[in-house]
Amino acid sequence: MLNQDAIHDMEETRSRRSSGGRSALSVQTTQSVTSEQPPDVSQMKSQLWAKETQIAAMKTKISLRLAKFNLSENKKEFDQYKEKAQKILQAKEKLVDSLKSEQNVGDSADRPGHLLQAELEEMRVERDLARADLESAQLMVYNLRSEIDEMENQLREEQTKQTEQRRQYLEEKQSWHATISLLNEKVDCARIESEFQKQEMKRQSEEFARKLELQEAELRKNVEDQRARRREEELTRGSDGLSLGERLLQKQIELEEALRNNQILALKLERLQVYQLYYINYLFICPCSHL
Repeated sequence: MLNQDAIHDMEETRSRRSSGGRSALSVQTTQSVTSEQPPDVSQMKSQLWAKETQIAAMKTKISLRLAKFNLSENKKEFDQYKEKAQKILQAKEKLVDSLKSEQNVGDSADRPGHLLQAELEEMRVERDLARADLESAQLMVYNLRSEIDEMENQLREEQTKQTEQRRQYLEEKQSWHATISLLNEKVDCARIESEFQKQEMKRQSEEFARKLELQEAELRKNVEDQRARRREEELTRGSDGLSLGERLLQKQIELEEALRNNQILALKLERLQVYQLYYINYLFICPCSHL
């Protein structure tokens, strides 16, 4: 009956210890998966990066707490198992001593010697198994402690990395802010320059339009003068036909010259207006490309 109780206690302790080992193994697996997935750091998505780093740190802390909890539970089970194993060993040793004393006294008439020897060997084997289980439990506790130390080291390294990444992120953020401020200043300067160029183009366009109007007025005046002179020359054509022809030729040349100047001024005005529209569109569509 004592052997059956001892075997039952040993099996129950083994099952609890195996469940604790599986829990520790799951914690180790979770920690390894967490450590193999570094947080994705993005310069343009700082909030996402901060959330991911916080989640990674929380997972690591939770895994460490779970491992410590499992270690505490396994340590309790190990202490209980150790206490039960010691009680079983003490009971078996007492039984072995009593059997030896009975054998020495000579009270072996009721029980054959080979049966006593077999029971004694069985107890010794069970004692050795209990000792092996005890050593295995001690090794498991040692491994759990090593795993916890490793996880604590990984947590410290992860915290150091996060601190360094946060520092780099702040430096990059400050650099981006300085760059954006400089670009905003350049855009303001370009806008002012564009407004100045627009006013200058408008002034030149008005000046050319005014000159063109003066040329047209002068041309109309010349045409009217020529018509008046032609009427006068028609009246005096009979007396000085040769001089009238020369005058007509000269007036025609002057008229052609005035028309040519008018066309040139009109073409310059048209080109200036086209250039003005192109330059204004260029400045407002691509305000930073000419910087």
